[in-house]
Amino acid sequence: MNRHLNKIINRGIKEDDSIEVRRQVGLLNTASLCCFATLIFFMALNVYQHNWILFANNSVLFALTTCLLFISRLKFFDISVIILAILFSVYFFFDALLFHNALQYAIPVMMVVSVLLVHSNNWRWLILSLQISLFMMYVFMENRPAIIPTLAPYRNYITTFCMLTTLAIMLQYFKRKQLQYVKNLSALNTQLQESNRVKERMLSILSHDFNAPVASLVSTLSLTDAEILTPQQFNEISSKLQVQLNVLSTSLGDVLNWSKMQISGDAGIPAEINIKPLFVELLLLFQSTIDDKTLHIENNISADAVACANKDHLKLIFRNLLSNAIKFSHRGKRIILTASATGNQIQISIQDEGTGMQPAVLNSLQREEVSFKTIPGTANEKGTGIGLMLVREFLQKNNGALIIESTPGKGSTFTVILPAGSVQA
Repeated sequence: MNRHLNKIINRGIKEDDSIEVRRQVGLLNTASLCCFATLIFFMALNVYQHNWILFANNSVLFALTTCLLFISRLKFFDISVIILAILFSVYFFFDALLFHNALQYAIPVMMVVSVLLVHSNNWRWLILSLQISLFMMYVFMENRPAIIPTLAPYRNYITTFCMLTTLAIMLQYFKRKQLQYVKNLSALNTQLQESNRVKERMLSILSHDFNAPVASLVSTLSLTDAEILTPQQFNEISSKLQVQLNVLSTSLGDVLNWSKMQISGDAGIPAEINIKPLFVELLLLFQSTIDDKTLHIENNISADAVACANKDHLKLIFRNLLSNAIKFSHRGKRIILTASATGNQIQISIQDEGTGMQPAVLNSLQREEVSFKTIPGTANEKGTGIGLMLVREFLQKNNGALIIESTPGKGSTFTVILPAGSVQA
C-alpha cells in the first residue's frame, strides 16, 4: 500500500530535478490525493441521496483535480500551477456561493498551495490578493439564497473537516520534507568538511614529503654541475636519491589517481584480469628494493586466478599493498602471494614476515579511520600515509573489500576480495 502511495506522490519527479522541484511536485500530488479521496466520498454520498446537481458539480471538480496529477509532467510546470491555482480559487468561490456547501474554506487551502508552489513573487502576491478578495466577497454575499435546497449541517461539517485535514496533511508533508532536506544537508556538510580536512592534510603532507627529494635532486645537480662532487660521492648520493625519487613518483601517481577519481567519480570499465602476470609486472617495479633487502618473493598465485575489475585500479591497489609489505619486511624474509576462488569471489593475499602492527594501529585500520600517520619502514623508508586510503576507495569502486590481519613482530596479511572472473586455462 505504501509503495503504491509513494509512487503516486512521486509521479512526475525526474532524477535530474532539483530538491525544490521534487518537493513542489510531491506536495501537489499529495494535495491531489486528498482531493480525490474527498470527492469520491461526496460523489458516492450524492448518488445515494439522488442529488444529481451536486454530483455533476463534483464531477467537474474531479476533472480539475485529475489535471493536478498530469501537470507535473508538463514542461511549463510553473505556468500550469498558476493557471490551476486561479481556476480552483474562482471555482471554489462560485461553488460555495451557489450551493452553500462550505467550499469557501477551500480558498485558504489554495492560498497555502500558492505560497508553497508558485515561484514568482509577483504572481504569488497577485494570486493571494485574488484569493483574499474572493474570500471576502463570499463573506459579504453568503446570505444569497442557494440554487438548491439548503444542505444538512453535517455535510458542511464534513466539508470543513476535509478541507482542514487536507491542509494539515500538506503542511505535515512540507515539514517532513524540509526536515529530511535539512538532515541530508547536514550529512553532506559533514562529508564536505571531512573531505576538505583530508585534502588539506594531504596537501600539507605532500608539500613536506615532496620537498626533500626535489631539494636533494636540485642540490646534487648543482654540485655536479660545479664539479664539486667526485664520481664516487655522486654514485653514493644518486643511489639514495633514487630511493627518494621512487617514493616521490609512487606517491605522486597515487595522488593523481585519487584526484582523478574524486573529480570524475568514474569507477572505470571492469574487465577480466589475470592476477599472476599483474603481480609479475608490479614486482619488477620494486626489484631494486627487493634485492637491497634480499627478500624472497613466493608467488603462489595460480595461472588461472582471474578477477573482474578495472586493471588500472588493480595496479594501484596491489602496488600500494606490495609497497607496504616490502617497506615493513626485515632483510632476508619472505613475502608470500596467494589467491583462492570461493564461489563468485576471489581472495588475493599479500603476507609479509615483517614488523606487524600493534593492536591499536590494527583496530584503527579495521575501523577505516582516515589517518595520515605513517611509520618508517625497516630501512627507514618513508611514505605519505595515503596509500591505504586509496586502496579502500578503489576497492569500493570495484565492489571489493579489504581484510587486514597482523601480529606484532611476526608480520601482516592484507587480503583483497574481488568479484571473480571466468577461469582461464
